[in-house]
Amino acid sequence: YQAMPRLARQPLRARVAAELLDLADSALATRDGDRTAVRITHDALADSVGSVRETVTKVIGELSRAGAVDAGYGRVVVRDRQRLRDLANG
Repeated sequence: YQAMPRLARQPLRARVAAELLDLADSALATRDGDRTAVRITHDALADSVGSVRETVTKVIGELSRAGAVDAGYGRVVVRDRQRLRDLANG
């Protein structure tokens, strides 16, 4: 229920960025230096932010082009937490 205000008020890009930051601090994450790999599919991420896979895939592409993440099969690597945090805050 904590994520409900996020779902209601923020644009999708900000919701995805915020969710990835939360997941980067969870048991689904593996740290390697300044990068954090989060094991999650685009489907699962879409479910968690109230969207669909296709749209979340586009947003992850935007986040990747912004230098915040890298995406791979079943994982998203957080490259730049501050950049992702800035995107999460809109």
